[in-house]
Amino acid sequence: MQKAALLFCAGLVFLLATTLHAREAEHRPKIGLALSGGGTKAGAHIGVLRVLEENHVPIDYIAGTSAGAIIGSLYAAGLTLDEIEAAIAGIDWEDMLQDAPPRRDLPFRRKRDDFSYLVKYRPGYNNGSIELPMGLIQGQKVTQFFRRYLQPHSVSQDFDALPIPLRVVATDLVSGQAVVIGSGDLPLAVRASMSIPVLFAPVEIDGRRLIDGGPSNNLPIDVVRQMGADIVIAVDITAPLLAENGLDSVLAVADQMTNILTQRTVQDRVATLTPDDILIRPNLEEFGGMDFDSTLDVIEPGESAAREVQPALAMLSMDPENYRVYVRARLARPGSPEQTIRAININNRSSISTESIRSRLGFEVGDVVDQNEIEQGIAHVYGLELFERIDYRIVPGESGTDVMVDTYPRPWGPNYLQFGLELSEDFSQGSNFNIGIAYLQTEVNSMGGEWRAQFDFGERQGFSLDWYQPVSYRSQYFVEAEALIGRRNFRFFEQGEAQADVRIDGWGGTLSAGTEIGRYGEFRLGWSRYTGNAKVSVGTLDIPDPSVEAGEFFTALTYDRMDNPNFPRHGAAATVSGHFSRSAAGADADFEQISGSLFAVRSFGDNSILARLEGGTTLNDDAPLQSQFLLGGLGRLSGYPANRFAGQHFGVASLTAYRRLNRNLWLPVYAGFSLEAGNAWDTRDLVDIDDLRFAGAAYAGADTPLGPLYLAFGLAEHGENTIYLYLGNPFVSEGARPLD
Repeated sequence: MQKAALLFCAGLVFLLATTLHAREAEHRPKIGLALSGGGTKAGAHIGVLRVLEENHVPIDYIAGTSAGAIIGSLYAAGLTLDEIEAAIAGIDWEDMLQDAPPRRDLPFRRKRDDFSYLVKYRPGYNNGSIELPMGLIQGQKVTQFFRRYLQPHSVSQDFDALPIPLRVVATDLVSGQAVVIGSGDLPLAVRASMSIPVLFAPVEIDGRRLIDGGPSNNLPIDVVRQMGADIVIAVDITAPLLAENGLDSVLAVADQMTNILTQRTVQDRVATLTPDDILIRPNLEEFGGMDFDSTLDVIEPGESAAREVQPALAMLSMDPENYRVYVRARLARPGSPEQTIRAININNRSSISTESIRSRLGFEVGDVVDQNEIEQGIAHVYGLELFERIDYRIVPGESGTDVMVDTYPRPWGPNYLQFGLELSEDFSQGSNFNIGIAYLQTEVNSMGGEWRAQFDFGERQGFSLDWYQPVSYRSQYFVEAEALIGRRNFRFFEQGEAQADVRIDGWGGTLSAGTEIGRYGEFRLGWSRYTGNAKVSVGTLDIPDPSVEAGEFFTALTYDRMDNPNFPRHGAAATVSGHFSRSAAGADADFEQISGSLFAVRSFGDNSILARLEGGTTLNDDAPLQSQFLLGGLGRLSGYPANRFAGQHFGVASLTAYRRLNRNLWLPVYAGFSLEAGNAWDTRDLVDIDDLRFAGAAYAGADTPLGPLYLAFGLAEHGENTIYLYLGNPFVSEGARPLD
């Protein structure tokens, strides 16, 4: 009885204490936090929030713009500052600002595109006009980042239902007016608020195209006051205008455009602050708005600026016990039992069949909800390069969870123009160049068929048509047909001197079928036919029969997990192929050739080492001139001119080391060197390891939008050397036969 009385008294005391805490909270002034935009300086907001927590300052409302919307939404949703800092620290900005998923996870068809010299960035060409995307970045990965961290904490569509009521500020692209978002899809709202014009494409919400909120209201003091704040703490990380020498990139120009517009709105809002309000302005002059490497370095200046107003913050401090109650309420996360997928609803706006999309997602009804698996499935579909954006939402229910998938086709598709430039200049034996223009039509049918028409000018001249048709929803099986007509030029050497330039005019085609092996490999077999005439255009070369009749059956097995085709850092690639020339296939000679290549790369910090082994053999030593293997040029016995050596057999091995010299996201620069050994032989009995030729190169290179560009010095035996200006990829090649 006495024990029960004691428990009753304790409960009564707790109830009275809680009531007093609640009454104190009701009577204290409501505090609103206004967080400004500021590009990559969002970390300063984290520093300010740390000092607010140290001083037990409760936040009742948050309004944020751009960078402020990012940090403000994460904090309002109930994440701790340590969790927010870890999330920001974990961002690979170089990857985040490229919409495509990691190359190793792309469909194999898209990987094959990398070995064409056509540029991957392609404008749309529809109804007779060229169309461009509305931003350099469509924001696919950025949106998924917000999904990952905000979606589990923002099930409700009402932003007032968050642990701290929130407003997100964006700008209507049409009217220029500020748009205050207080309900709907929180990750998408934050994505809209930070859509810097030119850099990021606008986001459509409720029929309006929204961009970065900075131009219309970069410091939303008025918004947080309208939410009910009695006292406003305003954190201004607006960047000063860049000096002329700082306008050195497209990112800097986009940043300056936004800064010009935001300065005025900030001044107007600051003028409305009262003596009771607090303004915090961290000193961030040494940090640029697009300085992605300093995202967390700005936390300390944020803390320092907040400590300068600590006496004012102390006036807003809550007693420790009440603050603990406040923190527990903010961090409270309702338990969510393991959920299974009840339904997958795909809102498909494209011409590709819904079944094709569903088959690539990788998760099915009945699976346990795994956000990482869902993100990976979305990335696989996005890798088709048919969509501006693919998004998802997880909608939990009592009997299971629905996964809602939304596809947004490219407004500038589905038909495109592609351009390409390939250049090789060795400043001694001459130059080679190719210019390509192609028209690509995608989404030809529901299974993803596509065709390409291409014109080539230069060493390769002509016109080709290519048709690619998947024959399964997942594009696992396919057929492909190509027809071409044109001219190719080859230079042949004898004893180190250019002997003749040979021109082959003709036409032909290829028909093949195959299967993709996951996303990492492909098996293909087919038949090719080519007919033409060879003519010596410069020099002398004995050609007993000028007619060229090539017909062969071929098979190829390819594996590719390179993370980058130009300057890879991780992964491996390999190819084994067989060519069986037969008179029954239209050839004027019967012979068999087998060739293969192997590439592997490892990286250590900014340093990478690429090992390559490539070789081929003609089984009966009787391949005609146009089908023999060629060797020479940068990366393939550097120091010797391109195609210096020809033979029925060849082999080359190289070790290439390179180092990245800068952190520029758009134009990475490298320096490196290669060591190479190899040769080509006319007959099998001449193949001898003691007959290898040795060469190497030192180079500077850049991964440009047109492809990898090299300035290199090649050195070979007996003092032979060559200087190269090379646009293309000499270190990861596709073959060594002239007609390939």
